[in-house]
Amino acid sequence: MIGLGTIINTAANVSHFAYGDALEKVNVKGVENLIAYAKEHGCSLFHVSTISVGGISADRQDKRIFSEKNLFIGQDIFNQYIYTKYLAEYKLLRAAVDDGLNVKIFRVGNLQGRRSDGEFQMNRKSNAFTRQLMSYLKLECVPESVYHAEVNFSPVDETANNIVALSTTGRNAAVFHVSPKKGAKFEKTKNKK
Repeated sequence: MIGLGTIINTAANVSHFAYGDALEKVNVKGVENLIAYAKEHGCSLFHVSTISVGGISADRQDKRIFSEKNLFIGQDIFNQYIYTKYLAEYKLLRAAVDDGLNVKIFRVGNLQGRRSDGEFQMNRKSNAFTRQLMSYLKLECVPESVYHAEVNFSPVDETANNIVALSTTGRNAAVFHVSPKKGAKFEKTKNKK
């Protein structure tokens, strides 16, 4: 049997609306199980998280920057999904500090359809961002604050390629904010036969 060197955890319950402990079972307990496995087998553990763990500041006038060097800066973590992703990051960073586990955390933005063909995720009806956009389309209007806001759309295929590239960095870099190329245009490409 060939030994396993690196685990890349992309598993998550990404529903923004869930009952009971469904989010905690996957997003926190699942990571705890992977940490235990990685420590037992000497594996590196790379984890896909969300930039949303940066939350919003309790004081909306606060201009602190949430960077790859931060986990908690006093931000308001406003829903259970984001809280479970935050806890998973905490547990991974604790394992790195306490046990020397080689971890990498990839905080991704708002994952959207592939750049290559626009194919979109299956759970769009349970995704808070997508539901919000759908409601704006039905209302045919948006709040002024939304109209002037910037949004990070991260094509899932480009994000995956960025994660693979960042996986090759040394142990001194553990947390990454993975963003699409600035100014990139979304174009539907034709499949070559």
